Amino acid sequence: MGRKRIYDNTKQWVKIYRDNKRKQAMNVISDQIECINCGCNRFELLEINHKNGGGREERRKNNYKSCLYFYNAIINGERSTEDLNILCKVCNVLHYISLKYNNVQYEIIYNSLK
Repeated sequence: MGRKRIYDNTKQWVKIYRDNKRKQAMNVISDQIECINCGCNRFELLEINHKNGGGREERRKNNYKSCLYFYNAIINGERSTEDLNILCKVCNVLHYISLKYNNVQYEIIYNSLK
């Protein structure tokens, strides 16, 4: 087996492991894994959001070297989930802009194209 193939398999395994941890953390935060704003349920588009902002500061303060530390803290009950929710990437950006620029008024509507 060549080095590239081993590397590709390792990358694939790490992605699967990280996605499983993220899904476990989201299950702790909410019963339904979907955006609370628009209802998007595509897992690859969903993110854990800090309701009051401050995610970057939390990462620096707790010296989280990767998102896995954050996910494990949620899963193990070491981190409260009261200030967290699940948003899709688009709604999360809207949330950030709203916090930064004082309630920008936009509405996002999710239409699943099945």
